[in-house]
Amino acid sequence: PTPALPPAPRVTPELPPPAPRVTFELPPSSEWGQDPLFFAHVKLAVCEVVGEDAVLHPANGTNGSVHFYRGRPARKFEMMGYVVTFKMANTKTIFTARR
Repeated sequence: PTPALPPAPRVTPELPPPAPRVTFELPPSSEWGQDPLFFAHVKLAVCEVVGEDAVLHPANGTNGSVHFYRGRPARKFEMMGYVVTFKMANTKTIFTARR
């Protein structure tokens, strides 16, 4: 019989350092209409709207009518995904969604 080989040592790969947060230079409001995304219907997943890595941010002074999506101005959005569960509380409703 051949002797059994010892188990291979377990190697855990080192994780790369976290990517630096991307900052965008926001265009002046006089140029927003020149961006084709401004008039398009942008499709969003829930993870793009909430959480640490949200990529949708309201534009200052627009009362929520214009948001910046990855640094580009946009007005119309569609949420993609479906609601899995929801929990109603006294002051809020919590939805769990999947893409």
